Amino acid sequence: EQALPLACNDLLPAVLAGFVIAAIVSAICSTADSQLIVVSSTISRDLIPFFKKKKDSESDFSKTLKLDRIVLVILALVSVIFALTENRVIFEFVLYAWSALGASFGPLIILMLLWKKTTKQGAIAGMVTGALVTVIWKNIDSLKSLVYELVPAFILAFIAVWLVSLITYKKNK
Repeated sequence: EQALPLACNDLLPAVLAGFVIAAIVSAICSTADSQLIVVSSTISRDLIPFFKKKKDSESDFSKTLKLDRIVLVILALVSVIFALTENRVIFEFVLYAWSALGASFGPLIILMLLWKKTTKQGAIAGMVTGALVTVIWKNIDSLKSLVYELVPAFILAFIAVWLVSLITYKKNK
């Protein structure tokens, strides 16, 4: 996580290193604020109204805006506390998330591009298999120590897409 800033300091003149590091920080801030806004809006506009017994009218803009802001502040505080307490945990979560995404969608995208017999059922089977194998592999210590969870999840998801597509493919499409 510190490799690029340290390399900039060591290899570039001070002014140029400052610009490069400022660009990195601005990209991080831009991504972080977008993610905070999306998550707070999802919570305040989708999740909370879904679980409320009494449905508010959508015209009550001020209540929704207030709820958006409250959720945003709470999320920001939780994020800051989380970031200040455990740096390694964040990196592990990022790896875990990318493993699940890669295993769920990677085999499907490859097969959809290269094999015309990929079916909807095969796609669903591959996505579910990739996600489940990633979660199971990551949470069983004896498996986790063997190999990074993306590898077996990707292979099994690939097989699932291929096998289920073979079974469900109809020639008269």
